[in-house]
Amino acid sequence: MQRLLTFATMLPSAMAVYYGCYKEISGGHAINDDFLADFGGGTPPTPGMTITSCETHCTGLGWDLWALQNSGECRCGDSTVALAAGAFPMFASDCAMPCAGDVTEKCGGWGYFDLHGSAAEPPAITPYFNPPLTGPTDHGCYTEGYNVRALAGAFHWSSAMTVEGCTSFCQNSGFKWAGVEYSSECYCGSALGNGSVAAAAGDCSMACSGDATEICGGGNRLNVYEWV
Repeated sequence: MQRLLTFATMLPSAMAVYYGCYKEISGGHAINDDFLADFGGGTPPTPGMTITSCETHCTGLGWDLWALQNSGECRCGDSTVALAAGAFPMFASDCAMPCAGDVTEKCGGWGYFDLHGSAAEPPAITPYFNPPLTGPTDHGCYTEGYNVRALAGAFHWSSAMTVEGCTSFCQNSGFKWAGVEYSSECYCGSALGNGSVAAAAGDCSMACSGDATEICGGGNRLNVYEWV
């Protein structure tokens, strides 16, 4: 099963650590101290981006973070600087683009980047809520709203959806309410929408696409959680 990659995985190259797939910030780049693009081809032809070529570029300039995105983009940064609000760990399946120089490797996606570095821990993320929230409270099964979504603030679909993945996505997107629906859907909001009311627990009976031991709502039914 796939979960949010909030842990580090050692790569074959010495001292390199894979921190996971991250969501890009809106209207910019979370890591952008230096930039290199190599989509392959051209005149004269270039080999295309790989994890190693990005690492070599960034570490050669003294940076200890390298982020790969859109198959052929490499950005460098400093692991001691917290990521801007809006950049946070996502599902591995969100970074599904093959690297331009090696199709067996992954180089991020549209709006997502694979983050690597040489520090033992990834850079801190900037929380939307301060003081930090302690955890999500389970409110049970709810209906969708009346002519509106029960939670209309943000949405994410994943073939690897879990309760943890959805609640983390919503919190990091700036919302305290989260709802999992129809196995693979995650909705966020600041409050429940008009007409969304408590439903029988049995109405929410679909297993989460990323963890069959968890329940992720049903047809027009959400398992609802609130960060407190």
